[in-house]
Amino acid sequence: MLFKNQLFIAIALLFTILSGCKHSPSTSSSSSASIKISSEQDIKFEIITYAGFKSNIFLKGEIKADEAREIKLDYDGFALLTINGIYPYPLIIGKGEINIGFSKTGVAPEITNSPENTFFYDFYGNHNKLSSQVRFYSESLQKAGEQDPPFLSLQTKLDSVISLKMEMAKQLPKAEFPVASAILQEKLLEESSWGIKTLNELHKTQKEFTDFAKENYKYLKNSEQLSALIRQSFMMLEYINYYESIEKSGDQKADITKAKELLRSEMLKQTQMWMDALKADVPEPVSLAQCVKTYYNRGMVSKSLEIISAFDEKAKCEGGGVKQINFPASFEITKGDGVSSYQTDQIQSKKIIVLVDNDCIFSKIAAVRTGRQLEKSPTPLILIPKGNLDGEILALDKLCVKDLYFAKKGDWVSTDLLDQHKYPYFILLDGSNKVIKATDNWNELKNAF
Repeated sequence: MLFKNQLFIAIALLFTILSGCKHSPSTSSSSSASIKISSEQDIKFEIITYAGFKSNIFLKGEIKADEAREIKLDYDGFALLTINGIYPYPLIIGKGEINIGFSKTGVAPEITNSPENTFFYDFYGNHNKLSSQVRFYSESLQKAGEQDPPFLSLQTKLDSVISLKMEMAKQLPKAEFPVASAILQEKLLEESSWGIKTLNELHKTQKEFTDFAKENYKYLKNSEQLSALIRQSFMMLEYINYYESIEKSGDQKADITKAKELLRSEMLKQTQMWMDALKADVPEPVSLAQCVKTYYNRGMVSKSLEIISAFDEKAKCEGGGVKQINFPASFEITKGDGVSSYQTDQIQSKKIIVLVDNDCIFSKIAAVRTGRQLEKSPTPLILIPKGNLDGEILALDKLCVKDLYFAKKGDWVSTDLLDQHKYPYFILLDGSNKVIKATDNWNELKNAF
C-alpha cells in the first residue's frame, strides 16, 4: 500500500520536484486546520492521515476544473495528499490554513499561506541539491587520481558541501516548526544509517533511533515516521557481516549457526529496545506488533515467528473478555482456494480452531505457527476470521505445508461476539464440535490435546 511501504519512496522522488513549488508568506492567524484545493483541471484527490501506527483515508473527493474546495479537519501532523491516485504530496497540517493550487496534472502545485510547509519543502529541496553534489564530487574523486590537478579542488568542494549539509542538520532542532523539524530529522537519521557495517556502529545508531523516537514522540505520533524508523532499524541488522563480527571478537570461530544466533540475538535486543523506548506512550504489545510487521510484511515469516516466540506473553491484541462460542454439530468450512467446501460432520475427529483478526498481526502469525506445528498431525486446523473471509486471510494457507480450513461466519456465531473476543484465541473441539478447551495460550491447548 502506498501509505505504508512505498510512502518514503514516493517522498524521496517528490521532494526534488516539490522543492520547485511556489510559496507565499502566511497572512492567516486562524488556529483551525483548513486545506483549500483549487485546480485548473478536473482532479480526484485523497487525503491520508495518521494516528500512532495506523493510517486512515480521511477523505476522498473530486474537484472540477477552475473550482475550489475547502476541507476542514481537526488534525495536527503529517498527511499525504494524493492526486488522481498517482501523485502524492506530503503536507504538514495543523498550522491554520493551507492553500494548494494545481495547474496541470503531474506539475508541482503552488502551496501558499503555510510557513511550515514552506520550511518543510525548502529544507528538503536544499538538502537534496547538496546530496546530489556530494554524489557528483564523490564519483569524480573516484575517477581522478590523487596526482591529477583537479583532485585537490574536488576534495575541497566535497568537504565544503558536506560541511553545509551538517550545518543545515544542526539547525533543525532549533526550528520554530517542531512537527516539520522532527519529520525532517527522522529522514536524516534514516539516511545516516545506510552505511553502517559493524556491530558498534549498529548499536550506536540503534540508540540514536530509539532516543530520538522517545524524545519526539509527541511530534511524530501523527505521522508515518515512527513506523519508518522501526522498519529501518531492523533493516540495519542486514547490513552487518556477522561472521566477521564473531571472528573479530576473538572468542570463537565463526560458522553459520553462530552467525544466525548472533543475528537472532540482535533482532530480539532491537525489539526490546523499541518496547522500552516507547512504553511511556505506546503499549508494549503495540510496539511489538510493529517490530513483527517489519518482517511479516516483507514475507520473512520465520523471523516474525522468532520474535513472537521470544515475547509470547506480550503478543496479544487488546480485546474484551473471553466469551464462549457454541459450535453447531456441523458448520461449513472451505479450503485455502476459497472454493472447495465441506461440512464439519464429514470430519469425525478432534479439530483445532484459531480465531483470526486481520488487524491483529499476532493472530495471523499464531495461525501460521499452529499450522506448522501440526504439519504432521491429521488433526484439522480451522481458522475463523473476525471479519470477512478475504484473500489476506486465505493467503495464510500458503504459509503452511499443512492444508488449512476456513469457516465462513454463519448464524451460529455473532459478529458482536467476535468483535469483543481476544486475539489470538485457540479452541479444541471434539468430534461432535463440543468445546474441550478454549484459551489464549497455545501451550495450554497443546497440553489438553
